[in-house]
Amino acid sequence: MESLKSIRENLRVVKLWVLIENENPVMLSVKWKITDPEPDLADIEPRLCEKEVLSDVQPESLEFFRYGDRIAPICPGTLVSTLNTTDQDPLVVRYPLSDSQVVVRCNLFTSWYKRRFPHNSGLWYLIRHEAETKWENLRNSQYFFVYSQDNKKSEEEQIMNEFALNNIVANIQPSEDSDEREISLSIRVKGKKAYDDWEIGEVLKEFLHQDGSSIGDIPTFKMDDLKKPDPDITQVELKLFVDELKKKKVLSNMLFVMNQPAESSFLHS
Repeated sequence: MESLKSIRENLRVVKLWVLIENENPVMLSVKWKITDPEPDLADIEPRLCEKEVLSDVQPESLEFFRYGDRIAPICPGTLVSTLNTTDQDPLVVRYPLSDSQVVVRCNLFTSWYKRRFPHNSGLWYLIRHEAETKWENLRNSQYFFVYSQDNKKSEEEQIMNEFALNNIVANIQPSEDSDEREISLSIRVKGKKAYDDWEIGEVLKEFLHQDGSSIGDIPTFKMDDLKKPDPDITQVELKLFVDELKKKKVLSNMLFVMNQPAESSFLHS
């Protein structure tokens, strides 16, 4: 029989810090004989699926990521010995939560996007990445999502992390004869008021530096009161400017009819 020393000499061991999404990081020891092919990530998938949280998951459905990049997956053929991990920078394991697709409608003020995502443990990161791609200013901001099942302000729920998002989506049942779970989210930037929370008086003071408390206190815009531009502008340029103002007016009227925060259009004009 091989001696214990001989067995140890014929073994190679790599220790990986592994974070199964929504769980705490753990240390995983990967061993193999020096005469065997070196294992890659695909080789450790069955062992990961022995974990309770992954017991119902097919090994080939796992995805791997670096902790600092939850968007670009690591190839399953990557050799485990090439991965340098720590408890602060573990290998991230992503897994499906259901066979559904999640249809997300996400808005920031009056701008929005609609995308389909797989219902997996990385949904939080996928939605945020899409938002920060569309609205680049979010990359340097602290923000969160707001969800209301019946679009009632009194029932709004703040979504501050992946656990809260996954819990809400898990309770959304796909419609009949469909595998889609639909959710609408609004983005709120920390430290900034939601536009539908602004009072007319606050808008007047903050942006026009005037006192007032009602719609009637908003000054009427009159083209004839404008000073002559210097340098002068052509009639064509003036017409384009007036046409653009008319478009804004139509949009504002539509938003008021739809009971949406019309002042957001004014503030972003």
